[in-house]
Order: sequence, then structure tokens, then C-alpha cells
Amino acid sequence: MDPQGHDTGISPNADEWGGPPAPPTPTSSDTAAAGDRHKAGDTIRQAVHDVAGRQKQAGAEVMDATGRAIRSAADDLEQQSPAVADLIRSGAERVSSTAAALRERNVDELFESAGRFARERPAALFGVAVVAGLALSRFLKSSARP
Repeated sequence: MDPQGHDTGISPNADEWGGPPAPPTPTSSDTAAAGDRHKAGDTIRQAVHDVAGRQKQAGAEVMDATGRAIRSAADDLEQQSPAVADLIRSGAERVSSTAAALRERNVDELFESAGRFARERPAALFGVAVVAGLALSRFLKSSARP
């Protein structure tokens, strides 16, 4: 209808040029559903954050244990080859410092760093994924029962 009340044949939801209808006005149930989805998203996000935090701590502990094992191997090699033992100790220090850095950073920083790494070095990420997959495959094969 036009402003004078005459039927123009144009749907009240279409613009005056016959374009697509205007989007429907959200109802209170639409708004409530959007709020529920937002709350569910926040709940899931928090759960992922909590799990990632626990895994971060577990990973740091494993890295510390690995660093101690590497240091022990270096000590065992000290008598036979001091230069190799020093090189191995250097590797152990890197593992330990990485574990400390992992503990100090929060989960959000780690996610951000991982995303940045993936964007900046996709080929390296693919290589890491392949190596991790091969390592996991070997681990699963070795732990499988005959």
C-alpha cells in the first residue's frame, strides 16, 4: 500500500522496487534461542579451555621428565665422550626451558601461537603433523596385543 492507503500490489515485506522481502523482525523466542546458543558456546569454550589447561600441565610434566632422562643419558656418556655428553645436556636444557615456557604461558596464548605458526608456516605444520602421525602409528603398533 502507498501512503494514501491504495493497494500498489507490492508486498509489505518488499522494498518499493520489488526487491527481496525485508528480513523478519526477531521475536522474543528468536532472541532467547540466540542467547541459549551463546551460553552453550561459552560452556563449550570453557570446557575446551579447561581441558587444554590440564593437558598443558601434563605436557610440561612429560617434558620435564624427558629432560631429566636426557640429562641422565648425558651423565652416563660423560666418561666415554664428554663432547657428546655436553651436546646432549644442551638438548636437555632446551627441553627443560621449553617445559618452563609452556607452564608460564596461558592457554589462550598457546592457541594464538599455534594459529600464527599454522598461518606463517603451513609446510612446517604439515611436516609436524606427518611426524606426529608416524610416531603415533609406531606407538600404537608397538603397544598392540598380538
